This record gives sequence, structure tokens and C-alpha cells, in this order.
Amino acid sequence: MAEDDNLAARAWCYWTTPERAREYIEHLHTFVFPQLRAMAGHRGTFVLQKDLGERVEFSVLTIWESMDAIHNFADENPEIAVVHPEQKLF
Repeated sequence: MAEDDNLAARAWCYWTTPERAREYIEHLHTFVFPQLRAMAGHRGTFVLQKDLGERVEFSVLTIWESMDAIHNFADENPEIAVVHPEQKLF
């Protein structure tokens, strides 16, 4: 069995206005992704963007080496979103 066969994933969705979508992408690249890359057990991130007219939906999937790594990031309940106060600007 390969080392990556037991990876875990965590997904979340976020909506913003079309006017703020570019800012959100920039925020992900300059703030969120560097922090995630620095965390033990983080293996990658995928972002999907869908224009829904009045809003833009982002689906973000983070890949982790284990559920323990997810718990270290998201605390005891990985179902609750981890949102930095700066992100609430979007």
C-alpha cells in the first residue's frame, strides 16, 4: 500500500459577490494557503469556483495525511468551519 492511500479530506464552501470574488482568491493565495502549507500533515488544496450570477461559490478541498492532522487544524470538531476574522471581510 502506498503512503498516500490513507489521506483524509476536508471540504468547505464559501459564497461572495462577483465584485469580491477576486479579492477572495487573492486572500486565499496570500494568507490562507501559506498557513495551510506550513501545517503538519497538510498535503494540498483544491479550489473550484462557480459563477451563480448574483454570487460566486467557492468549493475548497484540503487534503491531509490523516484525521489526526485535520483535528490539529480544526480542533475537536472538523465539521465546524475554521474562519480567520480577516476572512469575514468577504
